[in-house]
Amino acid sequence: MNPFWWLLALSILSFGEFSNGASRPAVVNIGAIFTLGTINGQVSKIAMEVAVNGVNSDPSFLGGSKLNITVHDSNISGFLSIIGGSSKMPHF
Repeated sequence: MNPFWWLLALSILSFGEFSNGASRPAVVNIGAIFTLGTINGQVSKIAMEVAVNGVNSDPSFLGGSKLNITVHDSNISGFLSIIGGSSKMPHF
Protein backbone atom coordinates (compact mmCIF):
# COMPACT_ATOMS: atom_id res chain seq x y z
CA MET A 1 0.00 0.00 0.00
CA ASN A 2 1.24 3.48 -0.82
CA PRO A 3 2.74 5.24 2.26
CA PHE A 4 0.62 8.32 1.52
CA TRP A 5 -2.56 6.30 2.04
CA TRP A 6 -1.17 4.92 5.32
CA LEU A 7 -0.57 8.46 6.56
CA LEU A 8 -3.99 9.57 5.38
CA ALA A 9 -5.73 6.62 7.04
CA LEU A 10 -3.79 7.14 10.26
CA SER A 11 -4.65 10.82 10.40
CA ILE A 12 -8.34 10.18 9.71
CA LEU A 13 -8.52 7.48 12.37
CA SER A 14 -6.73 9.66 14.90
CA PHE A 15 -9.46 12.32 14.72
CA GLY A 16 -11.81 9.94 16.53
CA GLU A 17 -9.24 9.53 19.27
CA PHE A 18 -9.06 13.26 19.93
CA SER A 19 -12.71 14.17 19.40
CA ASN A 20 -13.76 13.52 23.00
CA GLY A 21 -12.54 16.91 24.22
CA ALA A 22 -9.03 15.80 25.11
CA SER A 23 -6.27 18.22 24.26
CA ARG A 24 -4.42 17.59 21.02
CA PRO A 25 -0.72 16.80 21.11
CA ALA A 26 1.62 19.42 19.71
CA VAL A 27 3.53 16.76 17.77
CA VAL A 28 2.40 13.45 16.23
CA ASN A 29 5.35 11.09 15.71
CA ILE A 30 5.32 8.23 13.20
CA GLY A 31 8.10 5.70 12.76
CA ALA A 32 8.92 3.66 9.68
CA ILE A 33 11.43 0.90 8.96
CA PHE A 34 12.58 0.58 5.34
CA THR A 35 15.43 -1.03 3.47
CA LEU A 36 16.93 2.25 2.30
CA GLY A 37 19.51 0.48 0.14
CA THR A 38 16.77 -0.48 -2.34
CA ILE A 39 14.82 1.67 -4.77
CA ASN A 40 11.55 0.76 -3.02
CA GLY A 41 12.89 1.92 0.33
CA GLN A 42 14.23 5.17 -1.12
CA VAL A 43 10.98 5.94 -2.94
CA SER A 44 8.92 5.11 0.15
CA LYS A 45 11.03 7.44 2.28
CA ILE A 46 10.65 10.28 -0.23
CA ALA A 47 6.89 9.66 -0.52
CA MET A 48 6.43 9.76 3.25
CA GLU A 49 8.50 12.94 3.55
CA VAL A 50 6.37 14.60 0.86
CA ALA A 51 3.19 13.46 2.63
CA VAL A 52 4.45 14.85 5.95
CA ASN A 53 5.29 18.17 4.29
CA GLY A 54 1.82 18.24 2.75
CA VAL A 55 0.13 17.57 6.08
CA ASN A 56 2.27 20.14 7.91
CA SER A 57 1.67 22.81 5.25
CA ASP A 58 -2.02 23.00 6.24
CA PRO A 59 -2.30 23.74 9.99
CA SER A 60 -6.01 22.87 10.01
CA PHE A 61 -5.38 19.31 8.80
CA LEU A 62 -4.29 17.93 12.17
CA GLY A 63 -5.84 20.71 14.21
CA GLY A 64 -2.55 22.54 14.69
CA SER A 65 -0.47 19.47 15.51
CA LYS A 66 2.79 18.91 13.66
CA LEU A 67 3.49 15.55 12.02
CA ASN A 68 7.02 14.09 12.34
CA ILE A 69 8.44 10.95 10.80
CA THR A 70 11.44 8.93 11.93
CA VAL A 71 12.87 6.53 9.36
CA HIS A 72 15.13 3.62 10.30
CA ASP A 73 17.14 1.58 7.77
CA SER A 74 16.54 -2.15 8.17
CA ASN A 75 19.80 -3.02 6.35
CA ILE A 76 17.97 -5.97 4.73
CA SER A 77 17.90 -7.78 8.08
CA GLY A 78 14.65 -8.55 9.82
CA PHE A 79 16.32 -9.04 13.20
CA LEU A 80 18.42 -5.88 13.04
CA SER A 81 15.43 -3.86 11.86
CA ILE A 82 13.40 -4.98 14.88
CA ILE A 83 16.26 -4.17 17.27
CA GLY A 84 16.95 -0.81 15.62
CA GLY A 85 13.29 0.12 15.41
CA SER A 86 12.56 -0.78 19.01
CA SER A 87 15.48 1.35 20.17
CA LYS A 88 13.80 4.37 18.55
CA MET A 89 10.46 3.78 20.30
CA PRO A 90 9.67 5.32 23.67
CA HIS A 91 9.32 2.78 26.45
CA PHE A 92 6.31 3.30 28.68
